[in-house]
Amino acid sequence: MTEQAVVADEFQTVRGRRPSPWKALIFGAPGWGKSTLAAKAPGVFFLDLENGLERVEDCWRTPTRLTTYDEVMKWTKWAVENPEVQTIAYDTIDEVEKILSAKALAVYNADVRTPALTLADIPYGRGTELLVMEWRKFVDVIERIHARGKNVLFVGHEQIVKFENPSDAPFDFYTVNLHKKSVPVVLAKLDAVLFAKFESIVKGAIDNKGKELPKGKAISTGNRILLTTQGASWTAKNRMNLEPTLSADIGAKIFELMGH
Repeated sequence: MTEQAVVADEFQTVRGRRPSPWKALIFGAPGWGKSTLAAKAPGVFFLDLENGLERVEDCWRTPTRLTTYDEVMKWTKWAVENPEVQTIAYDTIDEVEKILSAKALAVYNADVRTPALTLADIPYGRGTELLVMEWRKFVDVIERIHARGKNVLFVGHEQIVKFENPSDAPFDFYTVNLHKKSVPVVLAKLDAVLFAKFESIVKGAIDNKGKELPKGKAISTGNRILLTTQGASWTAKNRMNLEPTLSADIGAKIFELMGH
């Protein structure tokens, strides 16, 4: 056997795209229908962290709201080991962060004489560091779920933050409702971050003389859309070559596209 053949046998390689589990976040304004859309994901089981799933049709979920880290880990383990579950959904990611904050606070208070009431009370900004550390551990859990062949789906709310542009004027920016130090840690590991919004169009304003004014008026069309790529005023991304804008009307087709 030649040396080249030995090397070829020892190192197995792959090329091109292939279907695989995904890790995704759908975030946006309340009332858009994020949980309803998430319920169309394949074999989805919800960890209900916000008590807001009662009106979602055919929603398979935990029997009660989960409020502690131990409860979240217990149900995560159950879902991973259940062969009927294809997608594990955390509703919402905002509440995941609150649970991780409580865990980080408990870890800190276990080693000090004077306990802190909140992470913000911990000196020298260590509260944020502890929260980020807990997020890194949780992201590791998500990676292990993914390695077991399961999809992971987060549902979350939006927040508007001020983006300090180093080369231009600052502007408002839509992102997921997490601590600013948590956002890059979480989003970096996701395959898709989808911004759910109501479509709007801008019509030019007209003064009483019929002259178009420089500042128009945004009017909602009522259509629900998902933005899948980064924009000037919102966070979004995907690794699946999705169209920049998807209509919520295609429902479960969104998750089929993500799996290809």
